[in-house]
Amino acid sequence: MGYQVSIGSGQGTNGAPQVADTFVITYNTDDTADNRNGAAMLSLNTKLTLSDGNLTYQDAYDQLVESLGILTSQARLSQAASETLLRQSMDSLQGVAGVNIEEEAARLIQFEQHYNASARLITMAKDMFDTLINI
Repeated sequence: MGYQVSIGSGQGTNGAPQVADTFVITYNTDDTADNRNGAAMLSLNTKLTLSDGNLTYQDAYDQLVESLGILTSQARLSQAASETLLRQSMDSLQGVAGVNIEEEAARLIQFEQHYNASARLITMAKDMFDTLINI
């Protein structure tokens, strides 16, 4: 009765088994080199260990994800409401001031173009005047 085991090293006589050596194979009782720790960690998923024994790790994680989703949704709604209030405030300001910032920017660009055209006209007139005087 028992198991027949053959051990060889190929590393010379120092590590090789000797005649009359015995080896005993038994059940692992000191919790090493087996899957007990992994099984114990896996069982934590279903044990009520959190919140005074009312929640499993999975339940706590689910509640965390749910809370995070709710807070994210509330933040998005607040952002949209704030952007709407900002637009309404800007429209109100423009209505009271009678100034549209986009129209004013377009007018400034037109004035800049007119100024540049006038500067070129003056430069051309000066060059013509200099040419007439030098003739």
